[in-house]
Amino acid sequence: MDEKRKRRNCRLRVRPKWLSPRMIAALKGIAQGKTRTELADEMGISMSTLKTHLERAYDRLGAHNAPEAISRARLRGLDIF
Repeated sequence: MDEKRKRRNCRLRVRPKWLSPRMIAALKGIAQGKTRTELADEMGISMSTLKTHLERAYDRLGAHNAPEAISRARLRGLDIF
């Protein structure tokens, strides 16, 4: 296999997806029962930014909603509570 093909195949490999500290903070807040408005105010971000953090966290955890994301995060050893 030539060098160009090796590099292309390397880029196509699936890399582990991690949660950013902001995504984890957003999940923790939701797990603690805070509303999205309370959480956005507490984190000092807009509602749309909070929504983006949560959507990306759900995607990276393979979840479709908050309870599922929290459950998957706990199964992976993240301290959500």
